[in-house]
Amino acid sequence: MKYNEQELREIPKRLYSYIDEKPFTHCIECEKYLLSEGTEYLVERICKNYPEYGTTETIFDYALCMECAMKLHSQMSLESQRTLQNYFMKNIDLESRAHKKNNLTIEDAISNCLVSGKTLNECKEYQVCAHCVGDKVYMGNPPYMLSGVVLEEIMNMLSNKTQDIMNGFYSRHRTPTPGIYEPDPRLVLV
Repeated sequence: MKYNEQELREIPKRLYSYIDEKPFTHCIECEKYLLSEGTEYLVERICKNYPEYGTTETIFDYALCMECAMKLHSQMSLESQRTLQNYFMKNIDLESRAHKKNNLTIEDAISNCLVSGKTLNECKEYQVCAHCVGDKVYMGNPPYMLSGVVLEEIMNMLSNKTQDIMNGFYSRHRTPTPGIYEPDPRLVLV
């Protein structure tokens, strides 16, 4: 796929790996190198706010190449795929978002929940997702943020099979610290 240079932006530090504070270099699932020109992948970060301490903690972050993301998505039940599609079509003004994308900054794109409109600071937990190409963020499909409340609502709509697939993904890749995953972070590939 050819990309318009105006649609590609530098990856901000906010989307760097929490572990080494650098851009992700490899897919968490297959180890594919991601920073080659034209390599598409998703960066996802799940965070928890602690307003009483004025801080935010990254619970889990990773990069997933587009091939692995599509494979994971295809393993979801057809019922769950339709449910997700219908949910986002009903709850997101995609046309308005498409018109704004040319003037949208990465910070603006992730500052409010895509569904509820709540700000990052209003969310106890949230997930940020960005579509990247090589060493850039692709603004043709702008990054977004989903609040923990919205993620929980979505997970409750998915089939047991799909929930098992998502939970299996997390079980394979996260290193648990006692108590840190309460409530468990959820994966939603849109």
